[in-house]
Amino acid sequence: MATDFSLDADRRRVGWWLVAVVLLGAVGLFFYSFVGTFVLGLFVYYGARPINRRIRAAVDSPGIAATITLLFNRGPDAGVVRVYRRRRVRAVHERR
Repeated sequence: MATDFSLDADRRRVGWWLVAVVLLGAVGLFFYSFVGTFVLGLFVYYGARPINRRIRAAVDSPGIAATITLLFNRGPDAGVVRVYRRRRVRAVHERR
């Protein structure tokens, strides 16, 4: 009789381990989907540090230095997005 109970407990334990492995796989897949975003963020951060240091040396406020750095780094991206949107809107209007 004691062996029946231990086999039943082992089966429950195996079931919980399977649940844990499935959950761990789901969490791993979730984090894997954000690896590219994380790497891009690190690239932008370490690319902006030298620019921010130079601007902070010239400006008294760290907040203003951070704002200028962001505009310097992200400004060209915003310009590209604006040009893309403008061309897309023109293409849609030309089709009508």
